[in-house]
Amino acid sequence: MNVSGETTGYYSDFDSLAVLAKVLKDGFLHDGSYSSFRGRHHGRPINTALVHPAALVVCNQNHDQIGNRATGDRLSQSLSYGQLAVAAVLTLTSPFTPMLFMGEEWGASTPWQFFTSHPEPELGKATAEGRIREFERMGWDPAVVPDPQDPETFRRSRLDWDEAATGDHSRLLDLYRQLTALRRSIPSWPGWGSRKRMWRSTTTSAGCGSAAAASRC
Repeated sequence: MNVSGETTGYYSDFDSLAVLAKVLKDGFLHDGSYSSFRGRHHGRPINTALVHPAALVVCNQNHDQIGNRATGDRLSQSLSYGQLAVAAVLTLTSPFTPMLFMGEEWGASTPWQFFTSHPEPELGKATAEGRIREFERMGWDPAVVPDPQDPETFRRSRLDWDEAATGDHSRLLDLYRQLTALRRSIPSWPGWGSRKRMWRSTTTSAGCGSAAAASRC
């Protein structure tokens, strides 16, 4: 939200640099804090003496965050190269395990729209109508939401691999390659306190699996 500037719906909870700093330091924003979107307090603190930063997965976009938007627009469809570069640096230099969404590394211009192939017409209709109801709190125009059952919705979401070699797409891809190489070149990537001590604790902890699945995307 600090890069895109969006503050509607559930994005409103994340609208400050202080929130970004808290997430980088503590792992989660909502650790018992109040969520304005949910209308209640949410989450609980991470025990940083037991949970290794690498057990948390971080991304700046994924299939949910893109597919569950009205038109399935990626960050690359509204942000400049410079803004996408900032998002890349924040994601790949954090103490957490980075996750990249297909095409993110070159700023794919194609959308990722929610698509289905339900054989039951009534299920397809119910799915489409349910999504439009969910979008009401986000303030998105229901008229622009594509039909999940329309084959063209799927076709529009396929990557154009050729664009990765052109213009700012190629430039962004090179940045991602440099950042992943940098991360790989430093065995002890910065994290919370002593990584070696926490890694031993995490690998023997029964709660490690749930921590590894946690995502703040």
